[in-house]
Amino acid sequence: MSSLKEFQLTNQWLFEAAKEAGLCPQPLDAALFKVQRSPDSPPLYLGKGHLPLNSASATSLARDKYSCRLVLESQKLPNIPFWRPDKTSWSVFWQKYAPLVAKPVYGSQSQGIVLLEKETNRQKLNSDLYYIYEQFIQGVEWRVLVFYNQVLAVHQKHYNNKINIQGQNHRVSLPKEKWPSQLIDVALQAANALQLNYGAVDFLWPEDQKPLILEINADPGLYKLRYPDEGPGLNLVPTLIEKIKTSCL
Repeated sequence: MSSLKEFQLTNQWLFEAAKEAGLCPQPLDAALFKVQRSPDSPPLYLGKGHLPLNSASATSLARDKYSCRLVLESQKLPNIPFWRPDKTSWSVFWQKYAPLVAKPVYGSQSQGIVLLEKETNRQKLNSDLYYIYEQFIQGVEWRVLVFYNQVLAVHQKHYNNKINIQGQNHRVSLPKEKWPSQLIDVALQAANALQLNYGAVDFLWPEDQKPLILEINADPGLYKLRYPDEGPGLNLVPTLIEKIKTSCL
């Protein structure tokens, strides 16, 4: 299924859950709707990407991949080596950690990610984007869903390419008894470091090594959570709407 179709379905689920919760949703367009406890109460605007469960600061830190890495580094959490121009020259970093992965700092859904296997490839990057450069490490990708200091789901992502390409990975949801405790503890610490109430902590777990934090997502996709390719699904939408109803309205 396309990312657009998943987006549309998620908004439909959110709208229907808001209606069932008695929030009188009123559509503004296909991606945004208004909810109110009563006709006289202040409105709130909801949709995929517009769920007011995190503070603006927490959302901003998670979205900015470079700032997120700085926070993880300051908290001594397992971080992938990344280039800091204020501390290391490019040539020194390249010689120590190449090949590298270039990621748009404000990118999402694996868009714009480039594997730099030659130093000269850096010159071919889109000059309009601001990139973060990280060491390329092979391993299994994991996603841990955090919701108010609890872990609600753990997934593996499998793909045949060297880097994850949106729509080309196989998502496996694990039953709770198979959740790795190493990931659970670190995911909760990482979410707390960003003061994130709701989000996904993604890990890269190299063979025979400790897992590393790949990135943190303050607005994780809900479709694959509900319909993974394998394993138990979780419909989180009613829980999200109920939390918004009790805490934000």
